[in-house]
Amino acid sequence: MTYNKKIDFLYNHFTSILDLEFDFKNKLNFVISQYFRNNKQLGSKDRKLLNILLYNYYRYSIYFNSMNDTSKFEIFLINFLMCKNVLILSDTFDYIINEFDIFVRENTDLLINCFKVFDHIAENIEEVNKLSFTTIYKSEIDYLSSELYSILNTKAPVSLRSIYLENDTISIENELKTLGIDFEKNELGLLDLNTLKNFDISLKSKNIDYEIQDNGSFLISRFVARLKANTILDACAGSGGKALAISYFDNTKSIDIYDKDSKRLSEFSNRSKGKHKNIRSLKKLDNNKFYDIVLIDAPCSGAGTIRRSPDKKYTITEAIIDEFSGLQRKVIHDYSKYVKDEGLLVYVTCSLFRKENIEVLNNFLNENRNFRPFEINDNFIDNYSLKISNFAKILIPIKYNGDIFFIAVLQKISEKKDKE
Repeated sequence: MTYNKKIDFLYNHFTSILDLEFDFKNKLNFVISQYFRNNKQLGSKDRKLLNILLYNYYRYSIYFNSMNDTSKFEIFLINFLMCKNVLILSDTFDYIINEFDIFVRENTDLLINCFKVFDHIAENIEEVNKLSFTTIYKSEIDYLSSELYSILNTKAPVSLRSIYLENDTISIENELKTLGIDFEKNELGLLDLNTLKNFDISLKSKNIDYEIQDNGSFLISRFVARLKANTILDACAGSGGKALAISYFDNTKSIDIYDKDSKRLSEFSNRSKGKHKNIRSLKKLDNNKFYDIVLIDAPCSGAGTIRRSPDKKYTITEAIIDEFSGLQRKVIHDYSKYVKDEGLLVYVTCSLFRKENIEVLNNFLNENRNFRPFEINDNFIDNYSLKISNFAKILIPIKYNGDIFFIAVLQKISEKKDKE
């Protein structure tokens, strides 16, 4: 084999990172970031390239690990071939594409097997995608739609929107065009970026306000904003992203946001910049205050975000799902008491596991006779979701370009009506 210094350099770092351990709490992106901090000799282009190669590898690692007759170096080259079209989209990686082409010309015999495997993957990509998922995912994907196998192995877009005014993305669009960043405005009004170039520093330097929000999360917020309500409690608010999006659609609604993690909630003021006067951040909840809508974006496994975090394929176990399911049953019980009579409880997760979704709701309904299913009758959200029941839907990326979200709506029964 003819030696290539650059490819060998990247291969050694690639395999070194593969040898590192990560788990559900110690996530892959943190492990990779720590490795980059400890290896200053890696330039910014090399780090970006390794990120792309590593994330593709982990999307297909179950399949790669089944290649018993293929060396690690050959798998590295096959993985590179799978990523090559993505790399070509950015002039950032011309250097390595040229090096790879030279390497191919000088090592034809070595690459013959790699190209055979690559061609086999390309010709049988649907089956390869299915083989790259663990059993606990397969049961859920088969329950929803087999079409999900392919799209869940693709990278979700970075989607931008204006912070304040619906569809007011002109300044963002103009700056992206100036930067030569490829994007498209989707049917939801968000800008999906199809590029590997940086944009955040340039937008911030021009004082252009924007929010990054997944298309699915945006759809959920739009749905909640369209419900009849004057007051909303966002009970697991995080840093307030969904509240900001609800206000984006309807800034007449009074929204209280709360999260047990006060550190996350403290980030809201930076995101809001004091321009969302209808949103109030709470340090604690008032047990005597009740709301037209209580939104529970429940803590979950995050399994619906594997397009961004392929390590979740391997780190989410049945035990983790059961742990979150138990926590969710407590969370929905605790926050349901803040719903007004005839008010709505909106339960959301970014998971596709039934144990975290419909089973939590069914358990709650069995134990709380003062709540009933509330039919989701919204043609807009119907276009992007599958029906789980009359009160529950799951948004899936075969219907839009984003992550997976589950949403269900219950209504509190008025004590007076119940007595009647």
